[in-house]
Amino acid sequence: SILLNIFQAFGPLIIGAILSLQDMTVGALTYSWGLVLWGPICSLILIVAYFFTKKYVTLDFDWEKKQ
Repeated sequence: SILLNIFQAFGPLIIGAILSLQDMTVGALTYSWGLVLWGPICSLILIVAYFFTKKYVTLDFDWEKKQ
């Protein structure tokens, strides 16, 4: 689908922008703001992908026909 290809094209651009954010220092440890922000963003993407595949993808297993 064209929409999914567009998301795949912009994916590396968005990841690069997020991961290029500055580092923050907490005590003696250094964390990347990009990695801190990427966790919730990735979780949201996975939840949307789960519901999308649940609605539009049919695997055609025997146990699916029983439901």
